[in-house]
Amino acid sequence: MPLREDTLKHLPDLKLIAVAATARDVIDKAYTTAHGITVSNIRNYAFNTLPEHVFALLFALRRNLVNYHNSVFHGRWGYNNHSAISIIRSTTSRARRLASSAMARSESRSRRARKRLE
Repeated sequence: MPLREDTLKHLPDLKLIAVAATARDVIDKAYTTAHGITVSNIRNYAFNTLPEHVFALLFALRRNLVNYHNSVFHGRWGYNNHSAISIIRSTTSRARRLASSAMARSESRSRRARKRLE
């Protein structure tokens, strides 16, 4: 919530603004300085979550998660050669062709065996 001069002037007894955020750019620094109002971050705010967020962003960049998210969002997931779905589809198609070929060879062997018995 921005704390600009028009808001702060309605708080004449204000002495301290403790910000639960990593940035203080929403506070009118000129007004607070001129009126003796201390602006401070809350101690240990985001002590664990900020580094965790940084590592999460590093992993997202490393794994190109934004591209995958956009592919899903725009309905393109599985239509390029780099997605897991297309790999599964191509593997499944190949497995079907191999299975079909194996069945055809087996049927052919069975026919030849029957002819020999006749």
